[in-house]
Amino acid sequence: MTEFVRESAVIEADSFCEEECVVRDAILIRAGISRNRNRYSEEVLARDCHIIEGLPARSGHYRAGDLTGRSDPRNLAGTWRNVRYQDGAIRGDLHVFEHYLPVLRAAREARDLIGVSIDLAARPKVVRENGQLIREVEGFVADPSNSVDIVVHPAAGGRLYESATDEWWTRYEETKPMKLTIEEIKARPALWRLVEAAVEDPNALTEEILAEKYPKLVEAIEALHEELQAPERRERDEAQEAAPEQPRASEADEIARLVEQARLERCATVLEARLAEARLPGRAAELVRSEFAGRVFEPGELDRRIRALKEALDEAAESGRVKGLGVQVTQDSRDRMIKALDGMFEGRDIDGVPAFRSFREAYVRWTGKDWLTSPLEILRDTHGGGYDSERSVEAMLSTTWATVFADRMHKRLIAEFNRADADQEWRQIASTISSVSDFRTQYLVKYGGFGVLPVVTENGTYQPLDNPLDGGETYTLAKRGGLFSITMETIANDDLRTIRNIPVAMGRAARQTLNRDVFAALTTNPTMGDGVTLFHSTSTLRGGDGSTTGSGNQDSTALSSASLAARRLNMLKRATFGNTIGGNRMDAGTIIPKVIIVPPDLEETAWRLANSPVVVQTSNFNATEPNFHRLGAYNVLVVPFWTDPNDWYLCADPAGAPTLEVGFFQGRQQPELFTKDEFEVDALTYKIRFIYGIAVEEPLCWDRSVV
Repeated sequence: MTEFVRESAVIEADSFCEEECVVRDAILIRAGISRNRNRYSEEVLARDCHIIEGLPARSGHYRAGDLTGRSDPRNLAGTWRNVRYQDGAIRGDLHVFEHYLPVLRAAREARDLIGVSIDLAARPKVVRENGQLIREVEGFVADPSNSVDIVVHPAAGGRLYESATDEWWTRYEETKPMKLTIEEIKARPALWRLVEAAVEDPNALTEEILAEKYPKLVEAIEALHEELQAPERRERDEAQEAAPEQPRASEADEIARLVEQARLERCATVLEARLAEARLPGRAAELVRSEFAGRVFEPGELDRRIRALKEALDEAAESGRVKGLGVQVTQDSRDRMIKALDGMFEGRDIDGVPAFRSFREAYVRWTGKDWLTSPLEILRDTHGGGYDSERSVEAMLSTTWATVFADRMHKRLIAEFNRADADQEWRQIASTISSVSDFRTQYLVKYGGFGVLPVVTENGTYQPLDNPLDGGETYTLAKRGGLFSITMETIANDDLRTIRNIPVAMGRAARQTLNRDVFAALTTNPTMGDGVTLFHSTSTLRGGDGSTTGSGNQDSTALSSASLAARRLNMLKRATFGNTIGGNRMDAGTIIPKVIIVPPDLEETAWRLANSPVVVQTSNFNATEPNFHRLGAYNVLVVPFWTDPNDWYLCADPAGAPTLEVGFFQGRQQPELFTKDEFEVDALTYKIRFIYGIAVEEPLCWDRSVV
């Protein structure tokens, strides 16, 4: 809670420069306890002194509700600057407005009682110290109403130009926490018996500890002391000093009552201390409290009860459920339940831990609720305020059912998405996987070369090289995703098959979508940055040597040994972008075909061409002539969803050539999962989101044959 603290203090300033209108190095507030019993620690002043920087100095505090006076510029005396913490105090320079100079001049000459008063928003905490209540200021808070003002007759009695070491600031009048000292109590057997009955270690007791921890005992001691000091009992007290103390029956009854009250107070303190140390679950702690509250007991008895209850909880937690007390999940049992939940989604036991056999079993085992819990309540608990895979905490560190369930579902979705045996063909042709931070157009800039370096003669002058050509491709991110729901009916029917299939289906959909989008960048034949489509049959920019100048990077010949050799030759004779100078291809031979991309219909033909030890002629082998294509060490990539049985592609080696870039939003290469609560329908809706963009980097690295 934020409150305003107001303290008056003197200003201790090194100098007042009237020409510059500055009071330098003024002390605004010192560390210590003020007369108002507000304590300001050195740590708080050092940490929060910056809040005073730039605050106004007003001529006197404004009254609550006096908005007119607060907004009147004539009431401004100046501003505080260069505020810092130094030598146990907050110091600053008061930059004074000209109209206020006469006030400071008069204060300097006449030594009038003028000082400063802070009026700052703060976070206070009331503490008891030495039997008194003190407000501990835990920190200052920035607030539009904050100010450090100039006041007349400050409560501290400070002066504007005198030392701010008044006793009021660093000390306050302390009162004794008790009327009696420990020695005086020991001197009275009746009083000391009260202490021995209520305190575990009386010999280590001090007045401060007694007053702070046992206030009711102090009241009882002082009341009995007053009774023993009454004039009518003085004679009896003198007789008791010479003989064993024999209190009257009424006095003995009163002492017994006070002793019993002190014992109860002591036991109540011990009970709360032991429960705080044991950290039992809420309902378990209430059970112990109900057994021991309001009666006298030995600490050992309480310790044995807590220890036995904790052992029972640990044993019961192995099943994840404690009847009547709620759930106390230990690390070991949490690990087992996580594996059981993962096993439910995967349909198998994990590390010997039996998988949950139904959704309701998983819910009941984790939450400790009854098997007859209504589907609506299960639906509400499974939502649990939402789930966001971007900001989710690790489920192993949480016992929240909604978080754990959504986290394990997301894990199963990602496991399906990352399957290495399906829909990962795109990774074999992508040369760049990047992280994109926003949705603006991404530019893939490429530069040409400088050609052949000219000869420099002896003592000759180096000549400037021609600037290389530049160009580039572009792409933007796009969001893919959708919604799927778990309905109340699915939960009521405990339909594990449906729940288990949801993350698998969504992970598979995300994986297939990305894979198909990457290959669509080839089959749709987009227009590139040079204004020519990716694959073009006559573009000279995509041509080979002189004999194949007009062929471009698209042909129409079916896949065979001869056509593969021709297209390989075409790619080898190409120069990379900007490296054809004066008709000469300067870096020809740097684009080397590596991947043969085919539909399922051409898989066998492509494999034979790439791996046969002898020449492949149509569908037959030539048993005498070696297969030249084995030198190319081709990878055969089959795209299962291509339906054209004849078209085939060549791709340069992505490890050494700029083939294709896939950019993921903020580097997230996996889909994300979110949840939301439904009001219109009885269902829990999950949202899958996947953000990425795709661009072909260099058309010269590709070749296509459309038969």
